[in-house]
Amino acid sequence: MNKRAENKAQVKQSLLNEALRLFSSQGYEDTTVADIVQACGIGRGTFYNYYPDAKSIFEAVVEKINTEIQIQIKRARKDAENFYELLYASFKNYFDYVSTPPLNEFHRKNQAYIRNTAYSSEAFRKMTLDVKDQMVEHGDIGHFTKKHEYLLLSILIMGGPIELFLNQPYMDANLSNEDMAKFLAKLFIKILSK
Repeated sequence: MNKRAENKAQVKQSLLNEALRLFSSQGYEDTTVADIVQACGIGRGTFYNYYPDAKSIFEAVVEKINTEIQIQIKRARKDAENFYELLYASFKNYFDYVSTPPLNEFHRKNQAYIRNTAYSSEAFRKMTLDVKDQMVEHGDIGHFTKKHEYLLLSILIMGGPIELFLNQPYMDANLSNEDMAKFLAKLFIKILSK
C-alpha cells in the first residue's frame, strides 16, 4: 500500500471511529457532519470525499459492526457439534460483542435507526444466508420443507437477538448474555423440531 492509500485508509478509519463514538454518546439525531469533522480534525470537504452525509456514515458504521459480528460468529460456530450449539454460540457471541462499550450505548441511543439500517446491510444478508445454509446442512428441521421457509426462519433467527438486546432494558428481568442466548437457542430448536 502506498503512502497516499495508507493515509486515505487512516482517515476513513478515523471517520468511522469518531462517528461511532459520537453516535454512541449523542445519538444519530444529535450528531452532525460538523461534529464528526471536528472530532477527526479534518476539513468538511475531506469528509465529503468519503461520505455524502451523516446518514451514509451511520450506515457505514452499522455495516462495519455487522461485518465484525459476522466474523466473530463464524469463529464461534467452528466448535459446534449440533444445531443447538451453533445457535447458542452465535447468539452468545452477538450479545457479548454488542454489550461492550461503546456498542452498548450505540444500540441504546439509536434503536430505530439501527433497525432501519441493520436489516438492509450486506453483512446481515450474508449472515442470514449462512444460517439458512447451516439449517439445510443440519437437515432435520421438522415440518419446514419449502426453500423459502428456510430463508424466513433464518431472518427470524438473525433478527431475534437484535430485538431481544434492544428491548432488554425495558424488561423486568436482569438477564445475562448467556441467559438470552440459551433462551433463543432453545426457542428456535423447539420451533424447528416440531
